[in-house]
Amino acid sequence: METPAILTAAIICITSLAYLVLYTIYWPGVAVFYAGTFLLTIFFAVWMVIMTKFGKATKSASLRTTDFAMIAVFGGIYTVVTWTMMFLPGPIVYIPWSVAFTSYLPSGIILAALLKIVPKPGAAFTYLITAMIMGQIIHLDLLWAPWYILRAVGLEAYYLTCKRGTISSLVLMGFTYGILSSATGAIFFIGAWLYWQPLLVTIPTAILCGITAAIGASMGYGVGSRAGRIAL
Repeated sequence: METPAILTAAIICITSLAYLVLYTIYWPGVAVFYAGTFLLTIFFAVWMVIMTKFGKATKSASLRTTDFAMIAVFGGIYTVVTWTMMFLPGPIVYIPWSVAFTSYLPSGIILAALLKIVPKPGAAFTYLITAMIMGQIIHLDLLWAPWYILRAVGLEAYYLTCKRGTISSLVLMGFTYGILSSATGAIFFIGAWLYWQPLLVTIPTAILCGITAAIGASMGYGVGSRAGRIAL
């Protein structure tokens, strides 16, 4: 595992948790919140450009039509899984950390499987943007669009610096994805839906989401390894 990849994953996880703590303790209002989200996205983008110099972004071919088709398929699978989990019956939906198992475990599998099949620069970013578009088609809620963009830029920042396609890089990616998505998502619940949760709930949930997404990524690596041998 390359040092730039580990450093990038650490930066993303730490800043995501700091973002969670800051806006949970002090809510500045919706306008300032979205401005802060924009600045965090810019920070990830700048970090991505800097870290690209230490990664392997220039050593791989660009995305092809078949790659975009594969990303669209996996984006569709992610969207179906995400929306299906929202309608789970009974008390499961009222347990805050249940999302780690109902959403982030399968998300880790889907993400790692795709990036094992398409280990190219831009794949992670395109996948999450595709998921955003599909989600907006199902239910238009533009207040959540910046969350998808933030995650897409952050995840691509990591993906450009890692040794793409290896199990170690995908597992760390799953952990990073879980913390990034859960920590920032908890704040978007406040900004978009006015749903506040205490840090005693959101921080352990974010860490657990990172762990389950990493476990899912290790499983997705195996799925992607097998699927990659099959022609599209």
